Amino acid sequence: KRILIALAILLALSAMTLTGQVAATPAARHPLAAPSAGVVINEVMPKATGGQPEWVELYNRTYTVYLPLVMKSYSGSQGAQALSPVAITPLGTSIAGWQISDEDGHVYTIPTALPPVPPGAFVLIYFGPGTDDYDFSDGKAVLYTGSGLANIFDDAADQVALYSGTPSAGTIVDFVAYGAPSGAE
Repeated sequence: KRILIALAILLALSAMTLTGQVAATPAARHPLAAPSAGVVINEVMPKATGGQPEWVELYNRTYTVYLPLVMKSYSGSQGAQALSPVAITPLGTSIAGWQISDEDGHVYTIPTALPPVPPGAFVLIYFGPGTDDYDFSDGKAVLYTGSGLANIFDDAADQVALYSGTPSAGTIVDFVAYGAPSGAE
């Protein structure tokens, strides 16, 4: 019975990310909670040089947690029995369908073809034309918004928001503002 309890605890812990969120289907989440605070806006390049497009970098800040598993033997032997550490790696975080917006309401929707973002991986979004690269084998995926969303960020001041769906107060995951105070342009 104690082994079953230990396994149940281990399974519950394996479903948790470092931020303490339990991996759950969207329907099981609180309606106002962001699906994952693990994916955040890491960097914004609003004024690219040399003809390069503007970009936003997302980062999945969850990572592998190693837990020692110690079980007490009740078979008559003395002391506790230590087992090898157990690696608990959260599955990647799906951000397919999420949206990024600036202060003026320009919106980019992350393609549904993007696989879940592995823990510790980056998603680099270039605001201009190019070919998407969904392969995380090098620790990053590269997305391009197309020419319709090129040069959308104001160089002096703007805002970038990441939403887990259609932009609203209930779907905001992360937000970055830079430059002058909002509305002071």
